[in-house]
Amino acid sequence: MTTEIIHYEEAAGAGLAFAKLFNVYQRSRYGEYNNVPGIGNVDVKYSDDPDGMLVVAQIKSSWIKSTEPPDAYALMTGSMPVNTFRGWATREEVFQECNLTEAICPNGGPCYAIPQDRLRGIPV
Repeated sequence: MTTEIIHYEEAAGAGLAFAKLFNVYQRSRYGEYNNVPGIGNVDVKYSDDPDGMLVVAQIKSSWIKSTEPPDAYALMTGSMPVNTFRGWATREEVFQECNLTEAICPNGGPCYAIPQDRLRGIPV
């Protein structure tokens, strides 16, 4: 298996772990989001680095896709079968100029990145 396929499998596992944690259905198609009470539609991001940051490609801030942008982004880290919820941020918190960086985006091009210590915890 290629590294890219393994990454997508791990990301899918992280999405399932997030859905289980928040007791919501995992969306089955790319571009669909988990609807979490108290947060809204959430796009789950994954990092295999336990200290990884929440990273969102800059292109997502302009939303060229036909889907509506999510209300928030969540970060899961780890590797199947063990994933850890690290926190979440609203789209307004993510798409701030101070979070824009070119040094971290895995797909090339600029990304927005937020360290874990600036993410919100599980809403109560």
